[in-house]
Amino acid sequence: MKPAYYIVPLAFLLGAVAAFSAYTFLPNLGQREIPKNNTFKKIDQSLLSEARPTQVVDLKDGDSYDLTVTRVKKKIGKNTVTLLAYNGSVPGPVIRTTKGASVKIRLTNNLGDLDTTLHPHGVRVEEAFDGIPPEQGGITPVSFGSGNTVEYTLKFPDAGAFWYHPHIRDDIGQGMGLYGNFIVTDAASGFTNSVNREEYLFISDILIKKWNTAAYPKDKTNYAIMGRYGNTLLLNGTDKYSLQAKRGDVIRFYLTNAASVRTFNISITGAKVKLVGSDVGKYGKEAFQDSVRIAPAERYIVEAYFEKAGDYKIVHKTPEKSYTIGSVKVSDASSDQDYSKSFAMLKSYEEVVVEMAKFEPYYAKKADKNLSFSLDMDEMGNMGNMHGMSHGGMDENHISADGIEWEDTMGPMNAISNSDMVTWQINDTDTNQTNADIDWKFKKGDLVKISIVNETGTTHPMQHPFHMHGQRFIVLSENGKRVENPVWKDTVLVPSGQPVEILVDMSNPGSWMAHCHITEHLHSGMGFGFKVEQ
Repeated sequence: MKPAYYIVPLAFLLGAVAAFSAYTFLPNLGQREIPKNNTFKKIDQSLLSEARPTQVVDLKDGDSYDLTVTRVKKKIGKNTVTLLAYNGSVPGPVIRTTKGASVKIRLTNNLGDLDTTLHPHGVRVEEAFDGIPPEQGGITPVSFGSGNTVEYTLKFPDAGAFWYHPHIRDDIGQGMGLYGNFIVTDAASGFTNSVNREEYLFISDILIKKWNTAAYPKDKTNYAIMGRYGNTLLLNGTDKYSLQAKRGDVIRFYLTNAASVRTFNISITGAKVKLVGSDVGKYGKEAFQDSVRIAPAERYIVEAYFEKAGDYKIVHKTPEKSYTIGSVKVSDASSDQDYSKSFAMLKSYEEVVVEMAKFEPYYAKKADKNLSFSLDMDEMGNMGNMHGMSHGGMDENHISADGIEWEDTMGPMNAISNSDMVTWQINDTDTNQTNADIDWKFKKGDLVKISIVNETGTTHPMQHPFHMHGQRFIVLSENGKRVENPVWKDTVLVPSGQPVEILVDMSNPGSWMAHCHITEHLHSGMGFGFKVEQ
């Protein structure tokens, strides 16, 4: 990881000012020519295969499965763009298995110019198979070059909705299509509601410029201030997602946010929606929801009832805008099985309620660890003033009342910022250590309460999705209010100015990472390591 603070060389700043000036006043000159493959080497798209449909693969205990990383092409809007794919599809295969199973995943890298790993996000795996390369403090081998294969042994101790993505230059890999689901079920602790079918939905966005994805620098991460907001919203890798259903169907949707930075607020117009689960399992009490807010890397599991025939819109709604990102087209043919009565019932799961009740003393307990999020980028702020931008939105006025920056409010300044210029910070306020200097150690079985404050008085306050590797936690409070219906999670959104308290179950020995899951923020320093000892 990077040092906590940077001194930006004067020559670099002057160059950045010149680039910013060109971008602001000569927009045509400010656009870089985009190479066809949008990573590092020129690729003739005519040689690429079309992205294929996503497969659903069922694995049993002891099974092995091959994942291969390649380039593909795919039509998005009016553009044919180059993407990265697992087994030729975006999203990659949905890998379904059962709680307690152990499987082997053989990852082959056929890119030739971009290293990769496989991070089984949210799965409490062994440290050696967490997909963290050595430069980030991990021990997982990196898949180099064309044809190199790395084998991962993955054990699944929990039921839930998990996903996989790279953890080396994940701003590129994840941003260009390297993401897929692990769906882990369990007869004893899984969902008991009857549904007509299940669907797996990845929500994301992509930044397209000059008919292809916007370029990524080879030796640094760009869009470092706010993260790379896309200008096209995607559902399962397309801007034209449509699902066919029958009148009266009840469908269980597994929602995963694979965007670099964008938080989504998802609803299905005209359908009744029930929230039943999140990252690592089910809620103790089901609840009907008008919408579901889902931050990068989070997962939510909902069930929807389509009572009448018609065209139901899947919508992302912010305080200022509404976007249709897909549809469910319901025919007048009757559902094969009527589950409407069971859907109308809100169930409580006693085993979950009892488990969560054990953590009651921790709500009032003083936090064991205290973190704050901040950013020091005075040089970039001065650049904004020089060009009459009043910090280009770099004050609290760009944040909505819910503490979330739903869109890129900084435009050109965000585009020219990179990880050499910007350091996002996680601060241990008890020790005054920052980012890689934080050195936490715990014992297996510890329950650790962490208080997280997302400061508003910094150069650019915004929301941060906080993710912990190798462990699970519950959210105790958000913005000072107790969470009455907790669920096991591995990622939590911390809005600007709204503190969050979590209780971490340190159950999995090893050396692990905790970081902001805005990929550009992670590559700009916003993460640290911690150890859980036997």
